[in-house]
Amino acid sequence: MSNRLKMAKVHAIIGLLEQGWSYRRIGRELGVDRDTVARYDRLRKNRSKPAIVATGSYSSVKRFVRRLGSTTPLPFRRMECEPGQEGQADFGFGAWVIEENKRRRPHILRITLGHSRKSYRLRDTACKNKNEHGKEKVPKTGGF
Repeated sequence: MSNRLKMAKVHAIIGLLEQGWSYRRIGRELGVDRDTVARYDRLRKNRSKPAIVATGSYSSVKRFVRRLGSTTPLPFRRMECEPGQEGQADFGFGAWVIEENKRRRPHILRITLGHSRKSYRLRDTACKNKNEHGKEKVPKTGGF
């Protein structure tokens, strides 16, 4: 089942809108939602805008078009804090490495200080301890 109307129904909506019928009446007669009728009415009105004809010189048209393309940058607010007050810790995985003929992705802990924005990255060290299943276990603390 498609959510698109057939072109015959779209033309019927546009024709009835041009005759001055209300959204509710068109929706009832054609079996479509009145919001759908309103959407096609908006599309009809937007398509009927006349084209802009430039009457100035080429350089004035270029200035106008350049101004259309420029956007205002979004405001940027830097969070300020005192030294030693806050930091951010992120945990993730590093690039693939081969250690002892095994391919693995090491765990990475990245700490960014709030005041200076200085970042530190710490990679876990390979732990030789094995758990009860014979697999390497990663220490909960002190492994970075």
